Amino acid sequence: MAQVIIFPDQDSFEKGLHVLQGEGIPVEPLNPPLFCQGLVASSIVVTGAARWFAAELESRGVNISGENSFSQFNREVPEAAPPDPNWQDLVGRFKVNSVRRSLTDSSRLRVEISLGRSIAHLIPIMARLIRGGAFVPAVPALTFEEEHRLIAIAPQEIIVSRADDLLDIWVIVRTLIELIRSSREHLDRIRPETQPRQGIGAIELFKRLPGNNCRECGNESCMEFATGLITGRTRICQCTSLEKQSNPENRRSLKWLLGMIGLGEA
Repeated sequence: MAQVIIFPDQDSFEKGLHVLQGEGIPVEPLNPPLFCQGLVASSIVVTGAARWFAAELESRGVNISGENSFSQFNREVPEAAPPDPNWQDLVGRFKVNSVRRSLTDSSRLRVEISLGRSIAHLIPIMARLIRGGAFVPAVPALTFEEEHRLIAIAPQEIIVSRADDLLDIWVIVRTLIELIRSSREHLDRIRPETQPRQGIGAIELFKRLPGNNCRECGNESCMEFATGLITGRTRICQCTSLEKQSNPENRRSLKWLLGMIGLGEA
């Protein structure tokens, strides 16, 4: 079964390709399409246990963003010109630090991206351009839904939850770069958003709860508990099932999302 190894930057890809080819391992480079060239690194498609290959690369000092199963994309690759080379003036170095299975939908991917430069001054403009979602001026942070995806933008970090596949990641990355560029172009023409808004509902919080409806928190269901987090009636520490879980990822994700939508240590 084909697997794909994803790298944070092009240097890491080239080092990884050199190591695997030097070991005589059959590999196939997977280059991003024209519309994303220079934004994201190439990947490597291998047959076999990608996790073993990734561990071997990391032991040789090669940085890895993640590994995932790979199959032919189920839609056409969009045709578009390369991104404006001036994008680096806005965001600096662009790194895809992590690609892994989404906590809230294991059939999709969660992507963590870091920016070399802060875009804090542009996020209030983006909040004007994007209708709906949650906006926290104090951070600033903008979180919004795009179909089934959840996208969170902070000054030097972008997180995309529930991306479909690698092609979807490429499209989202290019779209976000265009959003950042558009915000810069409107900087002197659009009044920045200053008012907070709470546009992410209880369902996103519910997806990060155990879902066992144990009632130990005093609520009839996990959805009722999630609604309480939105209104301030409940707090994370009241969910004993969440506290008892051996894997703390749900709790971390829930705290992260509450912070991104302005509810802090709820």
